[in-house]
Formats: sequence, structure tokens, C-alpha cells
Amino acid sequence: MFFHPTFSPSERSDEKLPLRYFFVQLVAPNSNPNKDGESKSKPTNTSILNFSGFYKHLSQFATLVVLWFLSFSAFSQSQVVEKTHDIITKDGVSISSALQNCADVKNGISKEFVILNVYNENSFPVELSFKKNLWFDGKCTSCSSSSMEHLITITLEAESVMHGSCSTNNDLRIFSKMLNLEKVRKLTNYELVDITVDEIK
Repeated sequence: MFFHPTFSPSERSDEKLPLRYFFVQLVAPNSNPNKDGESKSKPTNTSILNFSGFYKHLSQFATLVVLWFLSFSAFSQSQVVEKTHDIITKDGVSISSALQNCADVKNGISKEFVILNVYNENSFPVELSFKKNLWFDGKCTSCSSSSMEHLITITLEAESVMHGSCSTNNDLRIFSKMLNLEKVRKLTNYELVDITVDEIK
């Protein structure tokens, strides 16, 4: 199909017409000329079907997008419950934390996490390493452990930020407690130790 600007016969003249007089008319390639030698155009059934199919698919796509957002919000909801506070700054890398509630509505689970935020202020990429020492109910469960679960290594691009969340970057979050259960262990203290920052060349 081609797009052809047209105007009414009474408006055909040499004078310039305002833009509001013009409109775009769909012209089928197989238009039949009239007796004056001009093309007389009319939309074909094919063009009508094509546009009908297009809007049908567009409507289906919009519906899928809406359903995806609704299912995502129903599955996971989060809320920051404590303002961010700084933990440490070393060799151009700053680490801060904040408490965040994470609710898995679908499974009826609600947890509180300490979310770590890491900012590389350097103009070059770095590798950050540290160990998490965690106290639950007053007892350190990882101070004497060398488990990889508590040893964290991440790569940060120049002047970039990385942070944990309810569903991503698990290394940058610390479990605090269950919000919908009473008799479970709770995080009472934590610290980040053995912090190293190495430039990536």
C-alpha cells in the first residue's frame, strides 16, 4: 500500500493550502483509473483485514503486559522500613544498608532483610570482597566459618551502584527475621570484615 495526500476538488488551486486541509488516504496498488484518467482509489478487503489483525494482536499484547504486572505484584511486594545508613567507605567504595520487608503473597511468606548498597566512586572498575559475620539471637553463626556462603566477591563498574533486593543479588542481602512467625531465630547483629578493593585493569 501507498500513502497519498489528497484534497477535495473545490480546494484544487495554485494557492497554498493550510495543513489542516490535507489528510492521508490509503490507496491500493491496484487502483482503477476513472474516465478522466485519474486514479480512483478505494480500500481493499485485504487492507481492512490487515488492520483488523494488527489491532487484534496489539490488544492481546497489551492484555498480556497487564497480566504480567499484576502477577508480579501479587507474587512479591517490598517495603523499606529503615532509612539507609553508612557502614564503611574504603578505597573509593562505599557500603550502606537498609532494612526491607519482602512479602511473597502467593506463598504467604513475609521476611525482613538487611539490604546492602554498594557504590564504586572510582573512575575504574573494581573487585570488592568481604565476609559477613552474622549474629542470630546473640550468637555468631559465621565468625569461625570459612563457608563460601559468607564470603562475597562482586565486580563493580566505574562509578556504578549495585544493591540487593527481595529477588535479586542475594549476596547483597542478609536475612533478618520472619515477619509472620514468632518463634524463629532473629538477626541481632552483623558486620562486614576482611574488606578488600582491587582495581581491575
